[in-house]
Amino acid sequence: MKQAGGRIEVVSGPGGTTFQVFLRRVNRRAIKEPPALVSSPTPGGNEVVLLVEDEAAVRTSTAEWLSRLGYTVLSAADGQSALDVVRRRDGPIHVVIADVVLPKLSGPALVQELRRIRPGLEVMYISGHARQAIPVGEVLISKPFELAELATKLREVLEPEVSPGSARL
Repeated sequence: MKQAGGRIEVVSGPGGTTFQVFLRRVNRRAIKEPPALVSSPTPGGNEVVLLVEDEAAVRTSTAEWLSRLGYTVLSAADGQSALDVVRRRDGPIHVVIADVVLPKLSGPALVQELRRIRPGLEVMYISGHARQAIPVGEVLISKPFELAELATKLREVLEPEVSPGSARL
């Protein structure tokens, strides 16, 4: 609620509890019309993706979606678990999709460690917070994200020569 500019007030007494939800006022004219649906196929691939996300629902649904697109998905709930996955894996890992804010080890700190183990590892960050301090040149997608947007940005990270206009910080 605080990130969205709102707040919740709770008043509790002998007669019960009252929750008041206050949302930020939005100028109706400032709301954009949703983009028209595009019937282009969602890009997929066959690379190995390490998904590091502490929110179980986001991790599970994103991993399932990426698997349906052809990717092999390794997942971890925190930075330390991700390091363990990488250390145990003999095969390739092509890209890491990491939340910026993670328990035990932040996304950027995790990536720094992973690149010591696997130099040249591609990275894409996701975050539900305001713009985070991530290294220059890395891709950041804000949560909540659309899965098609994630898939498109993932292809841009994996094939930068095909997508010269990829959005990097």
